[in-house]
Amino acid sequence: MKVLRKKTVHIVLSFLLIVLVALSFLLPAVTTASAAETNTSIYTNVMDDLQKDENFDVADYPVVEDDYSLNVIQVAESSDGELFVYVYQPSHPIKDLIATTIRLSISNPDDELTYTDYTLALLDTDGVFDKYKVLDFIVKSDSVRYYEIVQLTRMWDASIDKTLDNDNTISQVPCKIGQQWTVYSLGDDIVYSMIDSDFVEITDKFVGYQRYPQGLVFDTWEISKCDSHYVAFSTDIDIERLYEVELEYKTTYTHEWCNLTDGVGVSQEHEEHHDVITYFDKVYTPDSWPFPSYSWSRIQTAASFISSEELTDSARVEIENKDWVLRFFESSFVDEKAANYSTYNYKYTRVSAVTILRLYFETEGTVYNLGVVDNMQTGSEIPTNPQPDFSFLDEWRNRFNSFLDYLKLFVSLIVLGFLVWLFSPVIKFLFGLIWQVVCFPFKMLGKFFNWLFVKRKNSRY
Repeated sequence: MKVLRKKTVHIVLSFLLIVLVALSFLLPAVTTASAAETNTSIYTNVMDDLQKDENFDVADYPVVEDDYSLNVIQVAESSDGELFVYVYQPSHPIKDLIATTIRLSISNPDDELTYTDYTLALLDTDGVFDKYKVLDFIVKSDSVRYYEIVQLTRMWDASIDKTLDNDNTISQVPCKIGQQWTVYSLGDDIVYSMIDSDFVEITDKFVGYQRYPQGLVFDTWEISKCDSHYVAFSTDIDIERLYEVELEYKTTYTHEWCNLTDGVGVSQEHEEHHDVITYFDKVYTPDSWPFPSYSWSRIQTAASFISSEELTDSARVEIENKDWVLRFFESSFVDEKAANYSTYNYKYTRVSAVTILRLYFETEGTVYNLGVVDNMQTGSEIPTNPQPDFSFLDEWRNRFNSFLDYLKLFVSLIVLGFLVWLFSPVIKFLFGLIWQVVCFPFKMLGKFFNWLFVKRKNSRY
C-alpha cells in the first residue's frame, strides 16, 4: 500500500509540475496581451480632447446624411512625438467613412515643398468625430512645426462613388482639405494656428502604358519588350508650362515559370515608389537590332503625346480631352512559351494606385508649387497601343526578307554594270551609229543652208 501511495504521490506531483510548466509558458503571453491592452487604452478619447478647446461647440458639427466628406478640425502633438488628426465626418450615422491616408507637407512654406501620403490609424470615434494617429511619423524637434494638409483619402465605395467609364479603377477617393497648421512651442505650452492653403485639383485622369518591341536582352538571353507607364490628366487650373511633378505609385513584379528544371512556380515583389520628375527628363530605349530604339520626354502635353504615339481608338478618346501626360516608369515584359504551353516564362510588372502629390508649374507669368488633390487610380493590364500579331522570329523573318530585297537590287546593279563593261565595244558602236543617224538630218540641213547663202553671195559678185 505504501508503495502504491508513493507511486500515486509521484504521479500527482508530476502532473502538477507539468501544469506549472505549461502555465509558465502561458504567462508571458498573458502579460504581453495585457500590455497591449494597456497601450491601446493610453490614448484619450476624441471628445475629451476636443472639449479642451473652449471655443469647441458640438452644435457646429451637425449630421448631414448625404455629405460624404471628411474634414480636419484639429491637429495635436503628443509628448511622445506622435501626431493626431481630428476629423469631422458628417454622414457618420448613415454612412461611416474611415480616412485611410493624409497628404502632408512638413516643410517650411518658404522652402522647397515636398509631400507624402501617410497612413492613418483610427483611435476613437464619437458620433461624427474621429481621432486618428499618423503612422510612421515623428514630430520634429524644431521650435516651430508646419503641417500643410492637402487631403484625406478614404476607400472607394460603390454605393456612393461613381464608376469610371473606362478600364481604369479607383481604389481611394480624395477629400480636399487645404489647411496650413503652424505649431509653436512656448515654454511648456504648445500653440496651434491654422490658415487656408492653396492646392491644385486633378479633374480628369487616365492611367495606361505603351508596349514597345525591344528584342534580345543579352545579359539574360530573354526576348523582352518595354512597357512605358504613363498618367494623362487635367487640372482645375490652366497650366501653361509644367516643370516638375511629384507622385507616388505601387508596382508588383511577377515571374511565372514552368520548365523541366524548376517545375511550376510564381514569385512576386511589391514596391512603393515616391518619384520627382522634371520637364528635362528623357528616356531612351537601348538599340537591339532588328528592332528600332525609342525615346520620349517624361513630361509631355497630351497633344504632343497623341501626335507621336500609336494609340488604340479607346485610348485616344481618353487622352484627347486631357492636358498633360506624365511618363513616369518603365518595365520589361517577357512572354516566352512553347507551342503547346508545356513550358513558359512570363515576367511583367503591374503599376497601381497612381497619385500625383505636387505640381510645379507656370501660368500667366506666375510660377506655382502646390500640393495636389488626387485619387489613387490603376490602369488596365492591356497596352494602349496596337500590338502587332507576330512573334520575335516573325520580326526577324520580315527584316531578313527586306534585307534580301535590298541584296537582290544590289546584285542586279553589279550584274548590269558588268554587262555594260563586257559589251562596251558593241554598246559604243551602237551609240555611235545611233548618233550618226540622229545627226544626219541636221548635217544635211546645214549643208543646204551653207550652199544656199554662199552660192547666192558669190553670184552677186
